Amino acid sequence: MKARATPSNPYRFAARLLIILAFLCAAGACTTAKPAKVATSAKKAPIRPDVPAPDIYNDGTHLSNARWKWVTTVQAHDNKRHLLHLDNYFLELKTDGWFNVESPCFKGDGMYEAEDGRIALILLHSHPSKHCLHPESLTFFLKTLEAGSSYREDAERLSLYDKRGNNTLIFMRQGE
Repeated sequence: MKARATPSNPYRFAARLLIILAFLCAAGACTTAKPAKVATSAKKAPIRPDVPAPDIYNDGTHLSNARWKWVTTVQAHDNKRHLLHLDNYFLELKTDGWFNVESPCFKGDGMYEAEDGRIALILLHSHPSKHCLHPESLTFFLKTLEAGSSYREDAERLSLYDKRGNNTLIFMRQGE
């Protein structure tokens, strides 16, 4: 007997999968009911900007309500400072849990939480320009910013450490 050399039909597999899903839904496995809320101690940032945020964004430092300029990066593999290009990259952390990011070729905003030296930033809206001279700098900046997991503020300097421990973004406070 000769073995079949042709692979199985992907449409047949998809049809079988749909039949199984239809059977499971008919049996009651698929519901639109929401799962019960589980109590959690983690505080969440608001979904909408018009909803007041919990007072966890200003944890006794001057981190929030400040505009920070990215001045350099320390990379773990060589412990040297690097700035890919001398563009102006700014991070503004607001007291309501929102932040703005601005560069010559990009504007964006998102939400953040900061407490006890830990920070989480999520970029929600981005508006890139078509004429970005150094897209590799912008990509690096945004990826490292969103990978930030902890920070340290010393006087006029903010160090934002990424969760992989590879890069540290160094910012200097700008005029208020």
